Amino acid sequence: MTSRSFDTTKRILYIALAAVLARPALAAADQRVHGVPLPANAVKVEEDRYRISESFEEVQKYYRRELPAAKYPRKAIRNQSGVRAVHIANPAAKGDWEGVNIYELPSSPGEVRVFILATQ
Repeated sequence: MTSRSFDTTKRILYIALAAVLARPALAAADQRVHGVPLPANAVKVEEDRYRISESFEEVQKYYRRELPAAKYPRKAIRNQSGVRAVHIANPAAKGDWEGVNIYELPSSPGEVRVFILATQ
């Protein structure tokens, strides 16, 4: 192996390592509640309610990966001004949950709440 090809291989490995280390905190589900994936940084605040210290957009990206819209339809929730919210339905009844509400209050930007609607 020539020195030049070794340098190229080494550079590619460094780039790959940097990409793995730089991935967002919401890349993997560390826990599941009622079958619903929750990001590693989700903190329980009440029964079936969690706080995530990320932007609304980042949480949306996470749930688009974990719960694809083709299988889990979404519907915007519009009942209060300033509140950004979406409902994710579970039509196939996988797990013991009916849906998930994801919302960000205007008083707490950068903090998203997740409410799991469990079947009883």
